[in-house]
Amino acid sequence: MQKPILIFPAGMPKAVEFLERCRHEGRPVVGASSLAFDPVRNGYEVWRHLPYVTDASFGSALVAVIRELGVGGIFSPNIVVWEYLSQQLQKLAPGVMLLNESPVDNALASYRSAMTRARTDMANALKLEAGDVLRDELTEIRRAAMYRYVDTVPGMCDHEKTAAMCEIARRAPDGDVVEIGSWWGKSAAVLASLAEAHEIGNLLCVDPWSPSHLIQND
Repeated sequence: MQKPILIFPAGMPKAVEFLERCRHEGRPVVGASSLAFDPVRNGYEVWRHLPYVTDASFGSALVAVIRELGVGGIFSPNIVVWEYLSQQLQKLAPGVMLLNESPVDNALASYRSAMTRARTDMANALKLEAGDVLRDELTEIRRAAMYRYVDTVPGMCDHEKTAAMCEIARRAPDGDVVEIGSWWGKSAAVLASLAEAHEIGNLLCVDPWSPSHLIQND
C-alpha cells in the first residue's frame, strides 16, 4: 500500500492542483494547514492542523503527523515552507521525501526558458543580404516576453515557426497582416505582437471556426 502524501499548506492553488492529480492516480493524501479555518478542508478526506513554519513547535508537530499517519512524502508549494523542509526534513524524518522542486524555480522556469530561446534565436538570425531593409530587431527581453505569452495560447505553432515569423516581420512592408487559418490563435498572437512591435499594420484572422472544417480532404 502506498504511503500517504502530506500536502502543506493544502489550500494554495498548486496544492489543490496536486491534490487532483493524486486523486486521479489513486494516491492517498493528507491535507494540512496552519489556518484556524481553511476553505479547502472539506476537500481532503484526512486533515491535520500544523503550526506556522516560523513557530518553534513546527518541527515536532510535523514529525508527530508523519509518524501518526505513516507519511512517505511531502508536497509544499509555499516557498518559506519548502525552504525549511529542504534543509530540515531529512534531519526530522529521514526517508520522507520532499516531492516538488523549489516553487521559485518552478515559477521562473518558463520565463528562463523564454529568455534562452530569445537569446539563441537572435544569435541565429538570418544574415543580411544586399539590398535588405530591415526593421529594428526586438530587444531580447521583448522577444522573450512574446515567447512566454504565446506559450500560454493553445495551438500548433512551434518554436521554429515563431522564430521564422520574427524574421519575416522584420522584412515585411507596411500594411495589413492577414492570417488564413487561426484555430485558437497561437500564431495569431505571434503575428499580432510582431505587427504591433514593428508598426506593420492591423491583423485580420480568417477561419471557419467550425469542427467540421478540421477534416481536410483532397
